[in-house]
This record gives sequence, C-alpha cells and structure tokens, in this order.
Amino acid sequence: MKTGNYHIKKLPKCLIVIGLFELLYLFVLIQNSILMINSHYTPDYEMIDLKPYTEKQLLTSEDYQVLFEQTGLAPNAVDNIMKKNDCYELLKQYQINFFRKTYVATSNNPFMTRSEYICSKSGSKTKGFITAPLEEGYLLYTPSSSTLGWRNGHIGIVIDDKNNLVFEALAPGMLSDVGTAEHWTSYPAFIMLKIKNNITKNNERLIPDIISTINNKLMGIPYNLFAGVLSAKNPSVCKSSQCAHIIWYAFSLYGLDIDSNRGMIVTPEDIADCDLFEIVQIYGVNPSRYSIGK
Repeated sequence: MKTGNYHIKKLPKCLIVIGLFELLYLFVLIQNSILMINSHYTPDYEMIDLKPYTEKQLLTSEDYQVLFEQTGLAPNAVDNIMKKNDCYELLKQYQINFFRKTYVATSNNPFMTRSEYICSKSGSKTKGFITAPLEEGYLLYTPSSSTLGWRNGHIGIVIDDKNNLVFEALAPGMLSDVGTAEHWTSYPAFIMLKIKNNITKNNERLIPDIISTINNKLMGIPYNLFAGVLSAKNPSVCKSSQCAHIIWYAFSLYGLDIDSNRGMIVTPEDIADCDLFEIVQIYGVNPSRYSIGK
C-alpha cells in the first residue's frame, strides 16, 4: 500500500519535471530555428562593376562606402588590396563571395552548443570566402555559434600574419592554443577588427607586447565558460578562461578595457562592439549595421 501511495504522490512531480524539459527543448528548438534563419546575410541589392574604382588615383569616402557594400572590405583592407597589380581581380573575387548565396548547416558540440558552418549542396563543410590580408593583432569574430539558443559567438586574435596563425580558446575541455585562420572561412558570418590607429600611434609596441604576453603566459590555459563569474575577472595570474575573456585579459594587462559593457562576463560580441576597434572586413553580415570612414 505504501509503495502504491509513493508512486501516486511522486508521479505529478515527475510529470512536472518532464514537462519543464519538454518546454525547454521546444524553446531551444524554436530559438535555433530563428538563429538559422538569421545565420547569413546575402545582399538584396545589385552587384556593380568595380573596375572604375580601381582606376582612380584617390578614393573618396563615398567610394569606400560603395566598396564596403559590394565586397565587405573596409578602407584599411581596400587600401592594402589596391597596392596589388591584380587589385581588380581580387576585389571582384571578394565581391562574388560577398553576394553568393550559401547553404548553412550546424554541428552539435558538447555542453548544448552548436556551430554553424557553410556547406555544399551535399552537406559537406566548405569555404565561403577569403579573408582580407591579415595583420598581427587583428581580431577575428563570428556570431555563428550558440548555446541553448543564445548566440554567444567566438573570437580569436592573429598572432602571426606570415603564417596566418590565430590564438583562440576554442571550446570546453580544450586548452588555449594556436590554429590557422583557414577554419574561420567556413563560418557563415564573420567580422575582422583592428585596434584604431589613434590607440597605437603613441604606443607602437602595444600589439607586439600583447602577442608576446599571449605566447609566454596564456598558451595552454584550460577553458572556463564561467571566467569572471565563478573566478575573478582580472586575476594576477590567468589559470582558466574562455575565448573572449582571454583576449580581454591580454589587452587589460596593457591598460585597455575592451569589454564594451564592463560586465562580469566578457563575450565575443562585447569585444566586437568596443569602440577601440574598427572594421576591416565583414562577410555574411549586413553592411548597413556599420559606419565606415576614411
């Protein structure tokens, strides 16, 4: 009799728990569907011929704006490409990639996270674009990852432009390390950033010193999703971190707070929104969201 009463009393609680899990699953399913719809932006305006712009001796602010909307390249990247003999062909390739419609799929990762990637019609991962010329200290940011339906994104920093090497804290269970920039070209949305010139003009050693600190003090750090919450945000020695926090920490050692909202948790988006940086390149992102100038 006791056993029967026990099951009768416990059954509603079990149903409540099951119901809550089902609601959470439904919520995440809906959120992930919304995220997929907004995973990649393709321009809804026409491609134009870029040849006249490559023949100009001097580009105006309006010219840079047009090139940004056509290629995703901001003035700094445009200037670098204009120095090359095949600048027209290069700009045209960026333009084609920027306007190309893509297929996007997702991979499920540990801890209820998902990463979006560009795929072929058959479903295999493929590259969607080429990066602008990399320079040391450039930040690579993508919003193309999520946890429980929330876009947390990912960020890394270029520490060797000759070999296209990027430092990043990739995922739970992994140590901070260096990889190549190649895998970034499979994300359906991408933003490249650089520290503004007025920050570095009086401190030419800033980026080299930050990279030196990364190489000597921040390699092989265990991943900690809750850095800044369950551990100090700015410890004297960084013993665990996550992708945005570890980059924020490196900059903070040189007096720069690149966390735009100054919260306990540093997210990739917080850094991407920091006004100490400017856009170098976007891909799969609406250019109308950004103001560029020269």
